[in-house]
Amino acid sequence: MIMKKFLLFAALAMTAMSVDAQSLADKKVKMPALSERISKMAAQQPLTKKIKGEKASRRSFQTGVYYKRPAGLMYSCFTEEGGGYYQTYLVSNPFITPEFVPVVPKSTDFAWHMNMLGKDGVATFSEDLTNTDLCDPETGVLYYGTEFGLSYPLPTLVTAKDSFTIGHTLYNKEEGTGNRYWTDYKNYVSRLKSDTIAPHGFYDDHSGSSAFWGLLTPKVKVYNKSWQDDYTYLFGTGTCYLDDDKTLDSLATSVGAAQYFEKPQSPLYVENVFIRALSFASKPIDGDAKLKMVISNALYDKKSDSYYAGEKVIATLECSAEDVEQITDPEAIGDGQVIDFVLKFKQKKESLLGVSEEPFTIDEPFVVTITGFNQEGVDVNLYGITNPDEDELAHGSILMEYNKKLVSLEYRDAVALPLTFNSCFDYAEPWATASTTEGKQLTDFNVLLVDADGKTVSNKGMENVNYTGVSTAFSWFNEDGEENYLVLDENQEEAPEWITSISAESTYDEEDGFYDGNTFLSVECETLPQEVKGRYALLFVYGRGYTSKTPLIIVQGEVDDLDQLIATLGIENTNVKPVASTKFFNLMGQQTTKAAKGIVVHDGKKFFVK
Repeated sequence: MIMKKFLLFAALAMTAMSVDAQSLADKKVKMPALSERISKMAAQQPLTKKIKGEKASRRSFQTGVYYKRPAGLMYSCFTEEGGGYYQTYLVSNPFITPEFVPVVPKSTDFAWHMNMLGKDGVATFSEDLTNTDLCDPETGVLYYGTEFGLSYPLPTLVTAKDSFTIGHTLYNKEEGTGNRYWTDYKNYVSRLKSDTIAPHGFYDDHSGSSAFWGLLTPKVKVYNKSWQDDYTYLFGTGTCYLDDDKTLDSLATSVGAAQYFEKPQSPLYVENVFIRALSFASKPIDGDAKLKMVISNALYDKKSDSYYAGEKVIATLECSAEDVEQITDPEAIGDGQVIDFVLKFKQKKESLLGVSEEPFTIDEPFVVTITGFNQEGVDVNLYGITNPDEDELAHGSILMEYNKKLVSLEYRDAVALPLTFNSCFDYAEPWATASTTEGKQLTDFNVLLVDADGKTVSNKGMENVNYTGVSTAFSWFNEDGEENYLVLDENQEEAPEWITSISAESTYDEEDGFYDGNTFLSVECETLPQEVKGRYALLFVYGRGYTSKTPLIIVQGEVDDLDQLIATLGIENTNVKPVASTKFFNLMGQQTTKAAKGIVVHDGKKFFVK
């Protein structure tokens, strides 16, 4: 079976281009006075009260309008090798439509546009989305999503005097802010897309302002005379005085750093985490030293208006000398020169076969805490990023030992830890309902009825269909033929033995070869014993940290009060808001009409036409 989904804007999809990351030389190094860098010292809890400071805002210049990064969405980031894209890419789960919330003065009229731009940044194509079903007329919130294999221009918030699009901010070389790629290539439109496992972060590394120097004095003496001894590390190894008089009583040692992140849009499957770092040492981590990363649930303290790490540990990762990748060319390194590295944190699992990486899933607000800066063999400075208003990242915190206590310092400027997660948004939901083009609602499409022979299967929702559908973020099988998803019961146990097989067939875009998000499932069963009238099984689809809310219900033979049973067991999935489309397609990916017979795909929904 070949199913091809199209949207109104399918022709606007653009292929990403590989580029190199911006070099350190392009950035302007700043080091404000100590008093300007510390917002507050907390003696007890690990994260401190937020105090507003300057942000590298990307909001429009004339009227100050902007829209927030939709809750839980992440950006495509540079890889650990420094490769990336010219465009700013915002990544969304293809099955969950994000909400774009406008921030506009009450007296200001605004509209939502989708624009394609020429090399001068002027729109060559514009579609007004304001008065469509995608926009809530009461709140002005835009429900704007994407689908597999395609990317769409991020919406533009338009007023009479100005406009705003994430990533479309002119680069200021003097300040090191804005989007250098947008400035040089205005026709490279910022885009919304879905993605498989790739580097993702809650910050836009195209538009955020990188921060390098901060609070702490490095261990290694600086030989370059153009850099004075008071040039310091941001988050990393060293000591500092907690008062401007530099009395010994205020001397503190850095032991770590912490960063709060919001709940991902959907369960985030993570393979590992990395961050760029600098060091005056030739090896930021040497010998047996290891940096430790703990990802914990986030707790909120109302009194201080801050989040801090709870006791629930989601994952424990480490970075040792073998996990450090040097970015700076070794032949270009001179005495006293700062060297650029990437630190890669992995959750390591030891077995008889050796050490392997163990992935994990994040599905709640969380805090990342990195410790070990004060070890022998560690001399490291983590990058920071001055995050824009619409990204709403919390300030990063420095964890310090002072007077035998653990205290926390928070930067006044909105400096955060730009952690990058090699990750993806997973999803797996059976089709519970559908509609015919005549408007008839089809229900119980997640229920398969099997005759006593065990081989004759029908779908309760529609006659002459012997399968059910499941929408998944990955194809059912990977390139090695291994299953990305499993069908198990509510206890994560195998299906009952009388279900002898569960077959899965994912569908692909025939022309471009990408998986289109749909898989068809069917079953075979043992012959029903004569003494058994009927039986049923309640099963769920398990993926990379994602468990379907909608069950698969397999019924063989006759079951008393079947409709009541389904009503009790069945859970309809209601959180899918597909992107609008004006076209209809059949299973062969051919455009057809509303009156076509069979299965028709329109507006992201499956229609069955008799």
